[in-house]
Amino acid sequence: MLGFKPLPVTALAFSLTIAASAGHAVTVTEADVGEFSSDWSAPTVLEPGVTSVIGTGAGNQFDILFLSGLATGAQTLSFSFEGPSGADYSYSAGGGIRYSETPFQWGWDGQNGGDFATTYYDLNDSLEIMLGDSFGGELYLAMYFTHGTDLAYNFSSNKPASTPAAEASAVPVPAAGLMLGGALALFGAAAARRRRR
Repeated sequence: MLGFKPLPVTALAFSLTIAASAGHAVTVTEADVGEFSSDWSAPTVLEPGVTSVIGTGAGNQFDILFLSGLATGAQTLSFSFEGPSGADYSYSAGGGIRYSETPFQWGWDGQNGGDFATTYYDLNDSLEIMLGDSFGGELYLAMYFTHGTDLAYNFSSNKPASTPAAEASAVPVPAAGLMLGGALALFGAAAARRRRR
């Protein structure tokens, strides 16, 4: 005779729902996908759910990206920039950021996200972009490097992404949990009936 008790159906469904709806953080590096697009009309499209990007910029090299599947609503995008170690006294690199929730209509279109600059005396810089409550989860982002070389950058959102995988599994998993719980309950009832005979 099997010695187990069926799990409570509601507890099982609840735990599966929590696991399925958890957000996932995805990082993409420029080395993973190749050189990012420098064309404002044809941005590099990153997979849905990317919340962190790592790359390198240089003067007159632009990195134009499209991110989808970001969490909706208010959040902060944090950017950090770092010049190369061993830079000489004349080192200087920097540029500016533009962003939009709709496709760019021309170069330097969109809202101003701020300027960044590094020098021999301060190889690091950072800035933040605050996205408001109405943010819909899709962002066009342009990093215009105006001067310098070998400027490493990364940016990330402070909110977990809403990935298609998490959204898709959030609906059927509780139903599967209920079916599993029901099957276990039926199995337990059948075993009890056998014991009474």
